[in-house]
Amino acid sequence: MSVIELANPSRFLALSGRALPWLAAATVLAFVVGIIQISFAPDDYQQGATVKIMFIHVPAAWLSIFGWLLMSTAALGTLVWRHARADVEAKAAAPIGSAFTLMCLVTGSLWGRPMWGTYWVWDARLTSVLVLFLMYLGVLANSRWIGRTRCTSRPPCCASADRRSILRFSCRSSSWPSHSRSYS
Repeated sequence: MSVIELANPSRFLALSGRALPWLAAATVLAFVVGIIQISFAPDDYQQGATVKIMFIHVPAAWLSIFGWLLMSTAALGTLVWRHARADVEAKAAAPIGSAFTLMCLVTGSLWGRPMWGTYWVWDARLTSVLVLFLMYLGVLANSRWIGRTRCTSRPPCCASADRRSILRFSCRSSSWPSHSRSYS
């Protein structure tokens, strides 16, 4: 089966129905192995045990950015080709991406308290992730508020495709120097 044949929703559902139990088992296995690896990881000489929060925080940050990229790509597929599966992908990526963004914000705050002495500082990294979370909430609210008419996907798709610049800002902000932190 070629990749182009998976654009047909019935073929895609048949393949995903067969693959889903195997992927779920692999996910559970990877999660268990990851938790075991985190428990055996040594403490950092400067950060102590709080460095283990980064094993959750960094993948959550990457997955939050990937979720918005997936939504933007699917939104373009919906707007340009009006493909029904792309609309479903965009609507399915929004709650997952917002959950990872919230996880990134919470774990970052939990890590920031012992490292900086405060849960929140207004620097580019934290603020860009907060803006990304608010944009996720906006897309979710917009898609639920509009209703179930034929044109429901158009405003959320325009919003997610239009605001891809937050991804570049979020990714680049991690390499900018930060002067607003007070290290304790």
